Amino acid sequence: MQKRISIEDLKTLQYNVNRIRNVCILAHVDHGKTSLADSLISSNGIISKRLVGTLRYLDSRSDEQLKGITMKSSAISLLHTLDQDEEYLVNIIDSPGHVDFASEVSTAVRLSDGAIIVIDVVEGICPQTQAVLKQSLLEKIKPIIVLNKLDKLILDLKLSPLEAYFHLRKIVEHANAIAAMFIAFDQVLKVELGIDLKEVEFDGTDDNVYFSPVLGNVVFASAIDGWSFSINEFANLYSKKMGFHKSSLQQTLWDDYYISTKQNRILKNAVSKGKSPLFVQLILSNIWYLYDAVIISKDKEKTNRIVKFLELKLSLRETQQKNQRVVVKSLMSQWLPLSNALLNMVCSQIPSPNKLPSDRIEILLNFQNIPNKAMHEEIFLLKPNLRKCDKNSTSLIVFVSKMFPFNAKNLPENRRQELSPEDRQLKRQMYLDKQASKDACAFSNICSVNDTAMSEELANETVFIAFARVMSGSLKVGDNILVLGPKHNPRNALLKDCSIAPVGCDISNIPSGIHITQAKIQSLYLIMGKELEMTSEVPAGNLVGIRGLHMHILNSATLSNTVACPSFVSGTTNSLPIMRVAIEPSKPSDITQFIEGLKLLNQADPCVEVKFQETGETLLLVSGEVHLERCVFDLEELYANCKVTCSEPIVPFRETIIEPPKIDMVNEDIVKSTNLAKEYLGILPGKFKIRILALPLPNAVTEFIYESSSVINIICSLISGEFELSVLSEAQVNVISAFQLRLGEIMQGIGEPWSKAYKNIWAFGPRYIGPNVLVNNFESYERPSIWKQIKDVEITLRDYDQSIIQGFQLATSSGNLCEEPLMGVCIFVKEWIDLTLVSQSGFDVEISDTDSGSFSSRSTNVCTSGQLISFFKEACLRAISLQPMRLMTAIYKCDILATTDVLGKVYAVLSKRRGKILNEELKDQINTYLIHASLPVPESFGFVKEIRKRTSGLAHPQLVFSHWETLMLDPAWVPTTEEEILHFGEQADSENYSLMWLNKIRARKGLAVEKKLVEFGEKQRTLSKKK
Repeated sequence: MQKRISIEDLKTLQYNVNRIRNVCILAHVDHGKTSLADSLISSNGIISKRLVGTLRYLDSRSDEQLKGITMKSSAISLLHTLDQDEEYLVNIIDSPGHVDFASEVSTAVRLSDGAIIVIDVVEGICPQTQAVLKQSLLEKIKPIIVLNKLDKLILDLKLSPLEAYFHLRKIVEHANAIAAMFIAFDQVLKVELGIDLKEVEFDGTDDNVYFSPVLGNVVFASAIDGWSFSINEFANLYSKKMGFHKSSLQQTLWDDYYISTKQNRILKNAVSKGKSPLFVQLILSNIWYLYDAVIISKDKEKTNRIVKFLELKLSLRETQQKNQRVVVKSLMSQWLPLSNALLNMVCSQIPSPNKLPSDRIEILLNFQNIPNKAMHEEIFLLKPNLRKCDKNSTSLIVFVSKMFPFNAKNLPENRRQELSPEDRQLKRQMYLDKQASKDACAFSNICSVNDTAMSEELANETVFIAFARVMSGSLKVGDNILVLGPKHNPRNALLKDCSIAPVGCDISNIPSGIHITQAKIQSLYLIMGKELEMTSEVPAGNLVGIRGLHMHILNSATLSNTVACPSFVSGTTNSLPIMRVAIEPSKPSDITQFIEGLKLLNQADPCVEVKFQETGETLLLVSGEVHLERCVFDLEELYANCKVTCSEPIVPFRETIIEPPKIDMVNEDIVKSTNLAKEYLGILPGKFKIRILALPLPNAVTEFIYESSSVINIICSLISGEFELSVLSEAQVNVISAFQLRLGEIMQGIGEPWSKAYKNIWAFGPRYIGPNVLVNNFESYERPSIWKQIKDVEITLRDYDQSIIQGFQLATSSGNLCEEPLMGVCIFVKEWIDLTLVSQSGFDVEISDTDSGSFSSRSTNVCTSGQLISFFKEACLRAISLQPMRLMTAIYKCDILATTDVLGKVYAVLSKRRGKILNEELKDQINTYLIHASLPVPESFGFVKEIRKRTSGLAHPQLVFSHWETLMLDPAWVPTTEEEILHFGEQADSENYSLMWLNKIRARKGLAVEKKLVEFGEKQRTLSKKK
């Protein structure tokens, strides 16, 4: 076992920013991230090489070890020597691959300068691989890829070296195609936003965008066997043996070249001439030969020749092993150590913290959303400080990415320290003296009781450590720093109190509402996986654990000594808390510690949402079933220390309306007298008369509004006066303009009445950002649309205008069917007459409309805002009830990797749960299909367990939220036509899927449910007991 690197050596390297590398490991689930991390950790002597792949050192949680997947991001610092004299400090963050824990991936990416993307060569590039590759490119960090599990190509798939070569080339080409697609999309988006690409700092060279072993950003590995290599190692080896120049071999080892023995030259077109490419001839053939000799053929003579030729060593224990995999692992890890090739590439390819590109800094500090004219002079000075990453800078900037729990008993200050020989001798003498005294027994009992009580108290205490990175300056124990919340705006802080000094300021006089608190650093830690090591100072460019901020930070924050520092932006995530459960303590007496435990859980997990309903119900919103299991485990074992009870998953639904159907349930044409939509006329006696029409929004409009909620939120803030248009940055103004133009193109392209409705949009809802639209279609009221309200011009609104908007918000937040939010509904206000003004003018109003409705109220002519809000809400709901109403359910995108033997079982499970097969992809050379399907969220609970049970673990599904889909079956449908009665029967014996879920939602909310308790009364009888 290699000698363990001392902590003091790591602390010394922290002060040389040019020798620091911050990198995260990203991959799809079960692609070998943690096994790869084990191999790297063993190079520093922290764990034995024999335990690589089985120990899973960075999976410190018991449920991680039990399930075999990573659930949280963990960091560790390693020392690596490059070229035998240059020492580097490599900070590695291992992240989860399961889609439920995508927020942990965002945490890792935000603190890193580069990413190691691990790809299983058998499964290829999977959906989560694409997601992490996209995230690394959008975050402007340098990615390198590791093609892992090459041993499976030899032992499981039994590919020849040439077949494996072509298979590996396809995977690299696929990765390049994905990278090119994301980069092209990013460029198109910038053009649409009006950004001049000439002004954008972009490294357009291939080595910064695409992957190739020639460019030095691809590693071939087998983490379970502890070996890896890159083109550079073999180019260096064969240049000495064969006499070729090293640079020539680096350029030709991967491509279609071969060596002509007659001419002693490297020539092109190896495959067309029937020759083996250099990569096959010089690299893969040798690896295949070693595996064949040791495992497949079990030829000891060949094995001994290989050991002698490569100058390797086998211990007596290894030579007597019956498991030949142990022998291969020993030989390959000596010949091609995994840590050498991979860490060499990390040190040469990943930039140091002081060489970050400017666009990366702008993403971190959110500079693109702050206009130059709104920036204070102090804000401009921070960008060069961040780019220099100077430990001596006067501007201290620290980014806290997340808070993670840690057992107080395992903190370094509470850990039992190893005694020196002198201390042991002194301790022994003190013990002998106590034994000789009369009160030795009593003293011993008292000490043991105190020690036991203290250890139990520490064992039950959980402290929160801030996982952070020092971006500028140096952070020291005892520093008083400012904690800048995610909503902190430096411009507001500087304008509200200009007397504040930019460095070392006192926040006692700062007005409230600018999201600044002050804290003191209690302890600093060097994070070493499941252990922490104390340190007194951490310079810029390093990762650090900070204690003492749990009262100031919920999930993420920025630490600084100046209020001029903008708040760092938290990482984006594709994982949304779509799954809800009602949770409560099993014992009502534990309610206090249960509430405290929920607060701690919300602080530790950024993807968890906790909601306390008015009914007293506590809702827990999580990403999926695996995420829910982890949250329940944390509540019971770490935070609340009490048993909890979870309800059945609460499924999110939406309500909508559709166009009147033209065919019935048996595909027969429906004959109707008219296809005109019905308008609703509502009258508030003596107050108002309103005529409105509800129509379904086109799908394209609904989807675009739903995806643009963040832009609509900015528009609403401008209209409400929260901030002015002049405060927005140029990028934000361009985003609003692009949204307006694109929405106009979609609606005008559909035709009337939508082309006219686009110009008269009154509001969006619910919550002012939802996918429902209120349109002013009343010609007598020339109300300015939201597009005119954005501009800094004076506008005149009619009395009670805001009451109409408030009523619309209430109506869209709770529908008719089961009080779920509406989606895809457009409300046209056709007429809005103030009857009080009409009566004062002396005119009479005649109402003769069969669809009209009235609302009782007081006889006075004075109308209050609350009356109009309630009146318009009910009017909207009644107008919606005149149209065909439907439920909408959330849909998961389901990607399943399965062998051909179990395809039928996979289809059976999907069909049983109302899933739809979208397409299939046959993976090259591996007899495996990648199935793309859609699955309703209500049917997804227990899906993963069932499909793995039915296929004996040969199918691997992954669920990601995709979209909302309308359930076209009417909840109130019953057979009416002769054909429907003939097909479905008079009782409609087949289950109405929409009605089933409608009744479940209404029953859960305590609403009335139409359900027959007695189906066949004449068959019931009472059985008396026999006496």
